[in-house]
Amino acid sequence: MAIKRLSRKEVIDLIKPHGTHGDKKIHDVFVKSTTQENIKQLTREEVRFIIIAARDHGVVTEREDQCLYNILNYIGIANDAREYLRRFLRESKVNKGKKEIIPMTSNFEKQKIQIISQASRIPVQFVLPKRADCVYKFSEFKVIAGLLDRGDISMFAYKGDAYGEYRPGLDCLIFNNYPKKEHNIDSTIIHEATHAIQDVKGWDATIGHTEAAAHLAQAVWLLVHSKPLLGRLDEPAISLTAKRILSKMPSKNGDIMPSKNGDILVTVEIKQIEYDGILKVLKDKGAYDITKKAAPKSGDKL
Repeated sequence: MAIKRLSRKEVIDLIKPHGTHGDKKIHDVFVKSTTQENIKQLTREEVRFIIIAARDHGVVTEREDQCLYNILNYIGIANDAREYLRRFLRESKVNKGKKEIIPMTSNFEKQKIQIISQASRIPVQFVLPKRADCVYKFSEFKVIAGLLDRGDISMFAYKGDAYGEYRPGLDCLIFNNYPKKEHNIDSTIIHEATHAIQDVKGWDATIGHTEAAAHLAQAVWLLVHSKPLLGRLDEPAISLTAKRILSKMPSKNGDIMPSKNGDILVTVEIKQIEYDGILKVLKDKGAYDITKKAAPKSGDKL
């Protein structure tokens, strides 16, 4: 839907300090950086000043984020500058968790997105017990790769304790690029991308369900790429279930036949005994609180 272009006065009224989306720093920078004549010609550096003003002043709500995004759209900033704003604000919010964000080159990020995209060729989908509405299709990793490529989901690397996380409220996929223990970083990205699928689908499920699915997807990806299963992924409940999924995939001369154009070639229903075993591993390893429920938000449907 096209966004109505505002006049400079309307923009200033929108962001005035006492307005609904008001912020004195953003207001002052915008007023000083623009005139009625140059409002459509803000430089990238002036856009950066507006962003920094927002970040320094702690603009962290989705509402304020969207307001700033709309302002830049109203005044004709190019798409790359608008995405720069959104990413900058998301990084600011991620950093509020005291994470050490590590800059990623464009090529490095593209490599990680390509890993997610290629996972869509794994010719299988699986279903957890009693949740026929939640079908985990590897083909849908291509959708997540597309959202990352367009900037609808941001990807950040950081240095910390956890291997990774997906932030549904911020649309951020975060992974630890310097894990303390031996670990396959790319498999973490597949794990978190599975949470992104759950978020985009808007599924309401227990943390146990969401983590069991993400661990299985991660383990299957590792097995497909002949990588070792480490840590809790090597527990029999997870590893044997993942190997059963692997065994059901179509193969030729011992090689898995990749899915073409997202076609699903086989469906695997996870048995209740397998699921219960996975939940026990996750609970024993402190991976989730069995009483807690996930809070996925509604969004674009896959």
